[in-house]
Amino acid sequence: MLLLVLLALFRFALPLTIWWASNTSPWFLPYLLWLFIILIGAWLSARHSHHDL
Repeated sequence: MLLLVLLALFRFALPLTIWWASNTSPWFLPYLLWLFIILIGAWLSARHSHHDL
């Protein structure tokens, strides 16, 4: 889970955030990016059993 948080932090800290925040990008782009991060987190959580630490 920590790796996912670091991935999200790096994603939003990259120079691509200028493109992401530009006025020409679609309004739903930030929501798609967060959906992608949430889906990866859910997939990683479901992949490991509750007994894995």
